[in-house]
Amino acid sequence: GYTLDSYEEGTWTGTLTGSTAAPTSAVTETGTYTKIGNLARIQIYFAAVDTTGATGSMQVTGLPFATITGNTYRHAGGDVVTNGLSIPNKTLAAVTAAASTVLTFYSGADNAGWADAQKTAGTPKYMRLGLTYLTD
Repeated sequence: GYTLDSYEEGTWTGTLTGSTAAPTSAVTETGTYTKIGNLARIQIYFAAVDTTGATGSMQVTGLPFATITGNTYRHAGGDVVTNGLSIPNKTLAAVTAAASTVLTFYSGADNAGWADAQKTAGTPKYMRLGLTYLTD
């Protein structure tokens, strides 16, 4: 098990992509993480990137630690700020499958269900993430 004195920090490489097709040129940035026990906090900023060629749901891959195991989806808590990604609805949530290193984004609006946030290809695109999630 983990204890609160189990502390680690470092960098990780995140990739902004689409679930159906990746951008023509890989979109990667270096982020930072802090892990205390089984709680991981990540930060990353994709600035003025070119996502041409990407299709499908918007994803960030390469989390530094896999999410907790089990058969349910997990919401990552924190902030997701986008610019130029054409997210049509008001709320954007980061979700992971169990034991995964991939974030998938869902959008929602008043009186509407959650829907995959589709990747809008082109340039320049921006995304700033600051999320906390549980690991094993």
